[in-house]
Amino acid sequence: MLETVEMLHFAIRKAAHFSIYALLGVLVYLLMRTGHDIKNRLCMTFAPLVCALYAVTDELHQLFIPGRSGEVRDVAIDTLGALAGVVLAAAFYTLWRRMVKND
Repeated sequence: MLETVEMLHFAIRKAAHFSIYALLGVLVYLLMRTGHDIKNRLCMTFAPLVCALYAVTDELHQLFIPGRSGEVRDVAIDTLGALAGVVLAAAFYTLWRRMVKND
C-alpha cells in the first residue's frame, strides 16, 4: 500500500512538472509570436530552448537548497512539457490566424 502511495505521489509531482512547463512553453511561444515580428519556425525553435534553459537553471539552483536535489530527469520532463505546450500553442495560433483571415 505504501509503495502504491509513493508511486502515485511521484507520478503527480512529475505530471505537475510537465504541466507547468507546458504552460510556460505556451506563454513563451505566444510572447515571441505576438509581441514581435518573429517567424513561426523560429518561435517553435527558440521557445522550447528558453524553457529548457530555465529548467536547467532551476535544477542547478536546487543543488544549493538543503533537502533538495537537481535531477536530469526533471529537466527532461520539463523540456518535454515545454515542447508539448509550444506545439499546442503553435497549432492553435495557426488555426486562429486562418480563421481570422477567412472572415
